Amino acid sequence: MIKQKKTLIFILFIFIFSAASESIYAQKNASEIVNENYKFTFIIPQDAFNMRKEENSGKTAITYEFETISGKDTIGVMLLAFKWPDIKKLNDFVYLMEKEVTLDIPQRIGDYEEFDSVYYDGKFAVYKNKVLSHLIYYYRTKDESSENNFTYLLRFKVFSKSFDDRLLQYVREVAGNFNPRKVIDPEMSD
Repeated sequence: MIKQKKTLIFILFIFIFSAASESIYAQKNASEIVNENYKFTFIIPQDAFNMRKEENSGKTAITYEFETISGKDTIGVMLLAFKWPDIKKLNDFVYLMEKEVTLDIPQRIGDYEEFDSVYYDGKFAVYKNKVLSHLIYYYRTKDESSENNFTYLLRFKVFSKSFDDRLLQYVREVAGNFNPRKVIDPEMSD
């Protein structure tokens, strides 16, 4: 009985150690986007490919797009960032993005999940049709002392047949690496 307990503890120790090592390895194998003009950082998975960046001529909006892989599934990721001279209403931004024809967002499934931080807040929603599922985070900064405020849309697109709890967890982990920031070191900016 004691030998079995020791064996079980040893196996658990190995399992926990390997999971922790994998997590540390995953964090070291990531790329970081630091953008001073739009005040955010985003640590993207190392396996990101087809990376594209485009900014409008007025320097008031920027888009980053890339693809990443979770298991056997390819996930399309898009980050839109907008610069504003004032604080935007989050619900107005969400409504505008949902109605934007070029984003081709399907019908929302379920309610929004809301979150709040000191200087930004946001919503998350899942949208689906027969072919694609969109998992979208909306953020807006609310810093009254800032010269500019920002809104962000972070979208993950995957085939609906692949959408499951495992994929949702992966998306939440990647989205957790996006951070609207109040102060950024300009030397780290891209």
